[in-house]
Amino acid sequence: LDNKMSAVDSIVGHKIMNHCLNGILKEKTKILITHDLSLLPEATKIITIEKGEIKYYGQFKQLYHTDPIFASKYEEFMSITKGKIQNKTDTKQEQIKDKNEKNPNKLEEESDEEFAED
Repeated sequence: LDNKMSAVDSIVGHKIMNHCLNGILKEKTKILITHDLSLLPEATKIITIEKGEIKYYGQFKQLYHTDPIFASKYEEFMSITKGKIQNKTDTKQEQIKDKNEKNPNKLEEESDEEFAED
């Protein structure tokens, strides 16, 4: 699933993970190759490979608590991702506000689905 997941943003990636991989395909074995660290807490097992060698095999919590370099990279990634999601939300809210100011008789509302996270 490497190329499929890299083509979507973090929000869509989480929806695919929740509804498809952990939903419809829950009982199937899946292998996900990703650079999106935000998906890792949802994985059953994680394998990290460095220079062709398996560096770690296990669950997210153990990896996070035993590898300070990984934990630091994960926190940095999540901070950046959270900022991108907030910017996307702010932009959408500004667009709605602008439309409403231009045409106050036809107010547009935010779609709950657009900002919903599973």
